[in-house]
Amino acid sequence: MASKVLFFLALLYFSSLSTFAKTHDPGLVMNYYKDMCPQAEDIIREQVKLLYKRHKNTAFSWLRNIFHDYFVLANSIYA
Repeated sequence: MASKVLFFLALLYFSSLSTFAKTHDPGLVMNYYKDMCPQAEDIIREQVKLLYKRHKNTAFSWLRNIFHDYFVLANSIYA
């Protein structure tokens, strides 16, 4: 019974965090790295080619990258 109550409280807590999260962030922006790092697209393109040559499939690498970026974003929102 206590585990159900704890689960419910955790669910309530995390849902309230998402409700009160900052909403003014525009998210992804076109040409974000244009001035900060003009070579960003070339660097990423070469890394994707390298991953594909090495593993013949980049799906797992992308999943890991997206997973990591999500938690970095989530931590910065709630910090």
